[in-house]
Amino acid sequence: MDAQELRKYAEQTRERVATTTSLSERNTQLRLVQPFLETLGWSLDRIVAEYEFADARGESVNFALLVEKVPEIVVETRACSEDLREADVEALGSVLLGTDVDWGILTNGRQFVFAGVDETGTLERRPVELDGLPDRMDVVSRYTEQVASRRVERRKERYSTAVERLEGDRQAIQNALTERLVATTGDDVAPMVEEATERFLDDLLDAFRERQGNTTEHQRNGTEIDSVTDSPSIAAVRPDTAGTEQNAQEVSEDEKREHDEQSASAQSVADIDELETPEIGSESPPERDSERNIGIDSEGNRELALDVEREEEFVVRFFDGRTSVGAVGHRNAATATRLAVEYLLEHRQLEGSISLPWGPESEEPMVRHGDSGSSITMENGWQLDASCSVPTARAAIEALADESGLRTMFQGDWSDGE
Repeated sequence: MDAQELRKYAEQTRERVATTTSLSERNTQLRLVQPFLETLGWSLDRIVAEYEFADARGESVNFALLVEKVPEIVVETRACSEDLREADVEALGSVLLGTDVDWGILTNGRQFVFAGVDETGTLERRPVELDGLPDRMDVVSRYTEQVASRRVERRKERYSTAVERLEGDRQAIQNALTERLVATTGDDVAPMVEEATERFLDDLLDAFRERQGNTTEHQRNGTEIDSVTDSPSIAAVRPDTAGTEQNAQEVSEDEKREHDEQSASAQSVADIDELETPEIGSESPPERDSERNIGIDSEGNRELALDVEREEEFVVRFFDGRTSVGAVGHRNAATATRLAVEYLLEHRQLEGSISLPWGPESEEPMVRHGDSGSSITMENGWQLDASCSVPTARAAIEALADESGLRTMFQGDWSDGE
């Protein structure tokens, strides 16, 4: 799928809307939504109508888009004559937060809301009008069959690695868990503790293997798209029921701290901002040129400006001692860096304590007053140099956090180098 295909779909949809006298929800699905899903690359055998989640207290959606027979994206529709409401968006978010599906679309054929749940459990949503679809390939492409299938493969690989590592260290983990719990509860219940820790590890491995094989059991209680009937409204908004799986704790204090940090990812943290790809300053970002390696620094690290177009995950968590106090993140390193720097400047009152130009020790300055060319404007008007490398950006965030007395934890693709 490319922008030209989206442009063609938008033109055809405008014509259908103008020439169709009645666009009920059913007609909207058949005349507008189905062609949109096909434009995204979804074949009819992967689109299931009136899908019900057996493990989500009867939650149902108008359509589920399947990868390897498991829902990867859900779609909620409204009649073309009705404008999308905030309540509709909240209902879609309720489904995403209450099931294993992280991606969803809400549309009436004229308006679209593309929603997703990030790794912190934060719901992101991006509204796009019909005519704006070709200009938002960065958003729409995430919902294509091709990208969704790649996402599933990456997820399976992660769980496969988790299974391999847990199986390799299982006995040591089980011994450490049992020892720690018995030290707290007493020797009299040691046999019960040992049995419980063994069951816990069995259940955790089973959960990993289930996701490794993408075999999470959902009830396919629906109809193929070519026989779709009138769709009922989605169930009432429900609270977030998503659980967390805690990693086994090791005995040492350092390892326990690491466990606390991992568990903090499921706690309430500062909302991860919903921002678009940042605008780079007066000069264009470095071209990608394999012969000249433009966009790569002398040590082979990617520059932030290069990452603006990448589809990855960059999350920074901040800790005061062992307490999680905030988190920011984005799908490219440039915006994630800006969000992290802005968070520290605003919430930790650092703006008045640093002098510009500023940069981490032994590195070139990366925060300035004036536009340096490939730069990103922050909320206070300062300029963040987007030509610095990802490791330099990480070092800068760590230095600012240290200045404010916080520890940092980097998740996602910060350490990936090319």
